[in-house]
Amino acid sequence: MKPITITLYLGLALATLTSLSTAHAQNLDAFFSPTDLAHLDQLITAATANNPAVLQATAQIDALERAASLEGRLADSLTIQAGADLNTNLYDQASPSYAISVSIDVMGLVNSQEGTTRRLLDIQLETAKAQARVAAVEAFVTYKVATNSAEAAARNVEAAEAAFQVSAARYNVGDAILANQIQAQTAVADAAVNLLSANGQVIVALEQLASVTGLTPNEVANIVTTDTRQANRVR
Repeated sequence: MKPITITLYLGLALATLTSLSTAHAQNLDAFFSPTDLAHLDQLITAATANNPAVLQATAQIDALERAASLEGRLADSLTIQAGADLNTNLYDQASPSYAISVSIDVMGLVNSQEGTTRRLLDIQLETAKAQARVAAVEAFVTYKVATNSAEAAARNVEAAEAAFQVSAARYNVGDAILANQIQAQTAVADAAVNLLSANGQVIVALEQLASVTGLTPNEVANIVTTDTRQANRVR
């Protein structure tokens, strides 16, 4: 099965999170940069590689392949029975006799359930991978929303501080009343609180990404803050 493209992954997640239509959700170039998509690709790879359900399904398939070898099927279909007895001859001398019977369940050997079980496990594995991909996309979208909100909050702090400086200058020359300066100072404090909250959401989003990808928060931060253009120039 060919993997779905990253664009479709993001489209599905955005449609779920923001109720966008499928047509609009799949047009992601307007929302995410090539660098964002490269970051997401790394996160999806990590999520599918470290997901517990994926690892479990992979282990079950490996175990099935080992058990389904010819030796394993033959051992399951082979029955051996052995017995021993003592017989007496004409001169009352005891002599042992042995009997061994071997039977093979040919139908059991031929009609193995390996194929059906393998198909079910393959479906289970692909389902686990798809769920891991969706979880990674959702977490990435949450992170991008959080970082955009934090950047906007930082700009609001700068604007509020600039407005306060203007208000203070006007007050110093008698061109504004104290109430205006207090109002401007309050706006700075409110903007700072909003920025603190937004930065907290970024940290939470990083932790969520770490949880769904099986990476540490530092490893996730290294991925999402790497400029792929710089990395390509280094290569």
